[in-house]
Amino acid sequence: MLKRISSVIVFILAMTVQVFAQTPGQKTHEVMAGETLYSLARANGVTVEDIQKANPSMDILKTGMIIIIPAPKVPTADPTQAAQKKKPNCRTTYTVEKKETVYSICKKFGLSMDEFLAANPQITKEKVKKGEEVCIPFTKSEIEAKRVEKEKKEKEQEKIEAEKIHRVKSVKVGVILPFGLQNAKLNAESQRMVEMYEGFLLAVDSLKKGGVNVDVYTFDEKDSNGYIDSLTTSNSIFPYLNIIFGPFLTNHISQLSAYASKHDIQLVVPCSSRYGLANNSPNLFQVNTSENYIYDKVYDAFASQYAGSNIIFVAMNETERTDFLNGLKGKLTEKGKGFSNIAFADLDNLSTMLSADQQNVLVPTSSSQNAFEMLCLKLNSMERNKKITTDNITMFGYPLWQTFSTKNQANMNKYRVSYFATFYNNANGWRTVAFTNKFKSYFNRDLIKSHPKFALLGFDSGYYFIKGMWEYGDKFQRHLDGISMKAYQNPLSFQKVNASGGYINKKMIIVSHRTDGSIGTQEF
Repeated sequence: MLKRISSVIVFILAMTVQVFAQTPGQKTHEVMAGETLYSLARANGVTVEDIQKANPSMDILKTGMIIIIPAPKVPTADPTQAAQKKKPNCRTTYTVEKKETVYSICKKFGLSMDEFLAANPQITKEKVKKGEEVCIPFTKSEIEAKRVEKEKKEKEQEKIEAEKIHRVKSVKVGVILPFGLQNAKLNAESQRMVEMYEGFLLAVDSLKKGGVNVDVYTFDEKDSNGYIDSLTTSNSIFPYLNIIFGPFLTNHISQLSAYASKHDIQLVVPCSSRYGLANNSPNLFQVNTSENYIYDKVYDAFASQYAGSNIIFVAMNETERTDFLNGLKGKLTEKGKGFSNIAFADLDNLSTMLSADQQNVLVPTSSSQNAFEMLCLKLNSMERNKKITTDNITMFGYPLWQTFSTKNQANMNKYRVSYFATFYNNANGWRTVAFTNKFKSYFNRDLIKSHPKFALLGFDSGYYFIKGMWEYGDKFQRHLDGISMKAYQNPLSFQKVNASGGYINKKMIIVSHRTDGSIGTQEF
């Protein structure tokens, strides 16, 4: 097992520290927030191309990066240019006519005496002779107008530069996950991490075939104090990474998010669904977000899907989804849509609440498998005893239901069950089957039986972020809506949590089972 994994994963255990070769006049500079190649070039009297040539390993400029600022070029001496530079800043030259004085010339051109004499130091007695050539300088107002115009053009150029997309030559990705290769045998968690990485590698393979350049640096995450500090300080590649995929441990996520923000690296957290994880981390992207984030979308989708239905909440004798249910009932009340409540113990009275003319939607208050199976068992019994007919009864439930949908397929189909989820894959769908076959041909084994499928999670996340970075470079965050891909399992649509925070995936799916055994999905 370990031998097979080692042949798949190349771990970068140590990197050579980058040494800047200094030449006279050069200096190193730590990039500050808001600085651009254009602003640095202008401030140091060099061109953007000069900085790029001095830093060949730099693709895009990132905060915290140490770069070389080359020495300004010394212009070659040109006698003609030197002579021109010695001349005063003349708007034009003027030949003095008969009886003209300094005063009359100044009045003629709207100059002050001081302006004229400063431009014509050869005139010492404020007298001029006929035929003498004098300099007519720009006025103070003209000089100020030129200064303002120049400043305006520089700001416009800087704005253009700031909006310009600087693409990377190769997307540099760091992967930090607990593979546990130091152990004699991989535990269940490590096996899932390895499978996620293998799915990630399949995404890299697909992107490379499409012409995308990718460099992957992989690290086996250790549960030890100081691990992140040691990793980032001992490996010189880290400031140059565009994306970090991982880590897994919560304390490592918080430590690495600060580093990612400082160095303008996109930190992709694929596993943690912890609420509030991205609140203070502007470069953090949470793929597997808490269900709470999508409740509003679920409420709107439910109210729309069942607008003309008879809605009945069934109180089960188990832990209830109180927050979700209160929000859903509140949304229905807000839209003027009525609903009913019944306890499972009173279900024999359900017939009095069912509508013959409308679709009847049952919403159990518990998301457990036991609650679902008990409700179906009771409904089927009542149908056999001809207490109710189930032809116009459907159910709406929770993400957990997909974990036992195969075992309960008959009832899922019979009651045309729908449930919301943040991820979903149809194991019998042709795309999933094709991926599964490809995975087996590459890694010589089947996918682990789990929800979610970790290989699919690795593929979807890796493909989305690498493709986005390749297309949009340093403007990646501004173009999240422009990254197109059809996910296998984890559709991605990121929204910023707050002004100083990062991004959460707010994509929501409604999965619907049909009586013919087919399954439909709708993304919101």
